[in-house]
Amino acid sequence: MENHTFGNDWTEQKLICVKDYAASWAAIMEYEKKKWGWKTHYIDAFSGSGTYSPKKKKNDDAHHTSLFGDETEAEKQEVRAGSAQLAIKQVPKFDRVDLIEINPEHASNLRSIAGDELNKRVFVHEADVNKKLCELAKSLTKNDRALLFLDPYGCQVWWETLQKIAATEVVDVWYLFSIMGINRKLTLTPDKIPPHEREILNKCLGTDLWEKFFYKQNVDTDLFGEIPKTTRKAAPLDVERFFQEHLGIIFPTVSPHCLRLKNKKNGHMFSLYFAISNPHDSAKKLALKLANPILKRWENSS
Repeated sequence: MENHTFGNDWTEQKLICVKDYAASWAAIMEYEKKKWGWKTHYIDAFSGSGTYSPKKKKNDDAHHTSLFGDETEAEKQEVRAGSAQLAIKQVPKFDRVDLIEINPEHASNLRSIAGDELNKRVFVHEADVNKKLCELAKSLTKNDRALLFLDPYGCQVWWETLQKIAATEVVDVWYLFSIMGINRKLTLTPDKIPPHEREILNKCLGTDLWEKFFYKQNVDTDLFGEIPKTTRKAAPLDVERFFQEHLGIIFPTVSPHCLRLKNKKNGHMFSLYFAISNPHDSAKKLALKLANPILKRWENSS
């Protein structure tokens, strides 16, 4: 079975956030679905191979805390359960687990992990994420309750997909958004952004207003008078804030907290957002009660 070797501390931080929320959420849903007849779903987009081996780091703390407690250097190199495997093993169990992974080898590994539950409770979709998420969103009813984890490699989730997820009113969303992916597309001046990159920004951010937000107008003066000039002003936190506020347009509630995941040079790589599609006050209050403490715990350490 193939295992990913990737990530940094953020790999475990994001998994801890999702795992902790999923455990509390599943326990509450187990009780509530007996009363309301709900069916619980877990949807994992960009599932990968289902497991990973973290990259070895030279200066790890001797008392590194992870999903599995304090570890020795050798233990850090052991294969860990990825989000997909954690979801399959979750107790109480999700009624249905949908794993989306377009890579054939990774999809094959996911099927092996699913074992006897494959195509019974656990379904592996070797498909384009946006297309499959839209299909799954359409299949959800008011008798369903779902938890979705979006963990793309870059700018691969389209705003149109998020709109369809939000419209279900039954999905809680954890979205690891690539701040780095957006930043790399923002050239010093907007006219230098290639058309295909501009299209990706529009599809990912759901608007072309990002240009006004991420760039500013300056006026240069030469012998011939004033010359207007547009230059980039956006820092990673500006991108984070823009997208967090924009999510609030389609989701009834977005947590004000988010986990900033940084590399060893303190570069802001990702932001983990939490959004709720259910418009009812009781559902929003409960979801935030579960998610906010998890995010705040890691937020304070980032």
